[in-house]
Amino acid sequence: MATSIASELYPDVPLSLAICRYEMVRDEVRQRCPAVWAEVVALCQAVPDEINALAVWKMGRDKPCWSNIRVPIGQRIAEDITRSTDFDFPSTITSDEWQVVIRDERPSRRWRRNDNFDLRGRSAVAFMGGLQRGGLASYVWRLYAIRNFAICLTRNDSPLIDELVRGGNLATDRIQGWSAAFAQQAGKGWGYVTVNHLLTDLGVAAKNDLHLTRSIVRMGLFPRLGSDTSGDEIRRLSLRIGHQVVRIVIQLSEHTEATALPGARSPLREMDKVLMEWSRQGFARPL
Repeated sequence: MATSIASELYPDVPLSLAICRYEMVRDEVRQRCPAVWAEVVALCQAVPDEINALAVWKMGRDKPCWSNIRVPIGQRIAEDITRSTDFDFPSTITSDEWQVVIRDERPSRRWRRNDNFDLRGRSAVAFMGGLQRGGLASYVWRLYAIRNFAICLTRNDSPLIDELVRGGNLATDRIQGWSAAFAQQAGKGWGYVTVNHLLTDLGVAAKNDLHLTRSIVRMGLFPRLGSDTSGDEIRRLSLRIGHQVVRIVIQLSEHTEATALPGARSPLREMDKVLMEWSRQGFARPL
């Protein structure tokens, strides 16, 4: 029998079959949705060739802009960041000129209100004052989260950042723990999902979401779940099994060639987008 990958994850699927199924899914997305495939290529081109502190900053500085909000609004917020070159480097945002202070950190739905924050840095006051409502100016907590991210990156005693930068990657079984630990270190405005999206854009993880889970199940790559498992059941289990799905995708990527950007450091960014779109475009079906 052909060797199977990650026998503890999907023991009945030979490696060759798993690769074949992914390649079929990838080719379907590429052929049926040229515009989506162009997005795949663009995302792969954005993945840094090397993971260093500056690369982590550039890929992560806008992540709080997209957290818990509809995509068009997130895009509007993220665009505001491009209006100042101060966001080019984390060291600038950590300065007193950009100081943002939270008044009440107690867990509450009200902690994100603008009146719960004081803009004390002159650059922060001038920048936010020059923005139109509806973007970042309406969500001061997101600027607060961005600054906290900068502080985490510039700390000299951050073993989490050292682990990511020195290794240029993370061990598969460390993705979940690292993301949770970094979210706690970064504080308000950061969570496992937000950090996981950062790692995905760096090319070392895949996004833990319903689309990814649906695709993996439909491809028959999830243990103890048939490819014909109902959509309602997949949705019900998504949060519970998402971490395992991410591991499956990462391990499959180790045996897959990059095609959107030949020679890429890893095909993982390509795989994440392809698997998401196979579900999102309504192509996902039992294989």
